[in-house]
Amino acid sequence: MNHVFTWNRNTQLAAASCAAVSLIIIVLSVFYLGQRSGIQTANSANPDLTQTKVDATSLPTLSSTSSPTSSSNFSSSLATSTTETTQKPAENSATANKAMIKAFDARNKNHDTSSYANTPSAALPIDKLTVSWRDYQADGITSVIQGSGAFRVECEFSHLAYDDPIIFPNKPGVSHLHMFFGNTDANAYSTSDSLLNSGSSTCNGQELNRTSYWVPAMIDQNGDIPIPDELLVYYKAYGPAIGSTEVYPENMQLVSGNPMATSPQPGTANSRELFFRCHVSGIPTNDSVKSVEIPTCGANARLEMNIKFQTCWNGKDASNFRENTSFSNVWPTSGECPSSHPRKLPQMEYRIFFSDHSGSKDWFLSSDVSIKDQKTITSNGYSLHGDWFGGWNKEINQRWVDNCLNIADTDCDEGLLADSHRDQNAMGLKIRPEYAGPRTISGEEVLSGLCKTEKEYSGPSSVALCDTAMMQNM
Repeated sequence: MNHVFTWNRNTQLAAASCAAVSLIIIVLSVFYLGQRSGIQTANSANPDLTQTKVDATSLPTLSSTSSPTSSSNFSSSLATSTTETTQKPAENSATANKAMIKAFDARNKNHDTSSYANTPSAALPIDKLTVSWRDYQADGITSVIQGSGAFRVECEFSHLAYDDPIIFPNKPGVSHLHMFFGNTDANAYSTSDSLLNSGSSTCNGQELNRTSYWVPAMIDQNGDIPIPDELLVYYKAYGPAIGSTEVYPENMQLVSGNPMATSPQPGTANSRELFFRCHVSGIPTNDSVKSVEIPTCGANARLEMNIKFQTCWNGKDASNFRENTSFSNVWPTSGECPSSHPRKLPQMEYRIFFSDHSGSKDWFLSSDVSIKDQKTITSNGYSLHGDWFGGWNKEINQRWVDNCLNIADTDCDEGLLADSHRDQNAMGLKIRPEYAGPRTISGEEVLSGLCKTEKEYSGPSSVALCDTAMMQNM
């Protein structure tokens, strides 16, 4: 007897007329085939032999063969999808994703042997991670604006990844390429707890500031990634915000700017701002021209990327930046918050500088590449945006808010925890070591080392995205 069956009506009638021995053979055959093939069948008339599927939400990540429901809203959650495999391979776990990022050679390795990388934030030895203000070699000149309080922190480049733990949590490879600063372990699986209590940091203060800061990667005309000199983060208070600015609440997450923008984003000099400009010796050139596109800067200038963030909060879930945070009425000089979001947060600004910017007029952001065809470069800078995921040590966060932002006419320089012009015993955050890696990273190497879908390089725009199958369904 032939033991391969086609499950149609004729077969069912024949089976009904068979003797008990034949029925046993059928059952054994089905069991045998099920063990070998996972009991796969295309005939819906046999509900007991339906295809085995696994809900992808129970797995660490979505593979490039998954079929998510499309969504026109970038910030909405991706729909649940299924996959024919019964178990995802181990390399898709959170541990393996972090290991892949660490294995990529072109990253900041200064902190790989840090003594405090695995020390919970509350147990960190603050005295070991702070220094005297004199170690900053302060020049004695204050640059504070009258009626303001200021604190700044400098950070080095940390690593690259096709991850975004705010917009695409637990989905490695789904985001456009990002440049990360701060927490050295930041990746798609990062949470408020993991950032606060693990990893080192490329910022002044190191583990005392495990915040993760990230922006879309710059991509040059050759498809390579220019690495910036530094990220300078301003935390300030103006006007009525002085004396009433709060420390960041637990699990605070912020995103400023629209990564899907294909035209200039709204905003003026006194409200939300996202722009590029050129600097010489720290002073804006060309009459401080602010451009929505990446400009060409002179040989002696530095290219600056500038992003300002929400400063007002309604006291609710701090991870929901879309509904629970807002910009002040007039950024930055007012400090007034709307009645819907009355609680004042530090007025934060990213300033990212590039010294090596040859041909920058032909550069673009990874988020400037269309997610529809993965090729079209929609602009060279319109989609500028930034992400911030809090990881400040609570005691240190309280210190710089109290001593630097909530006292008028105070300037705490770039990492001091009090104004050294008023407090001769002021302490500062331990100064971070400078990044010593390559200043330009090969786009082909980025794809081969950080994209698990094994996407091949096909020109500069191909470096921007990794999991194209997933992105095309958004």
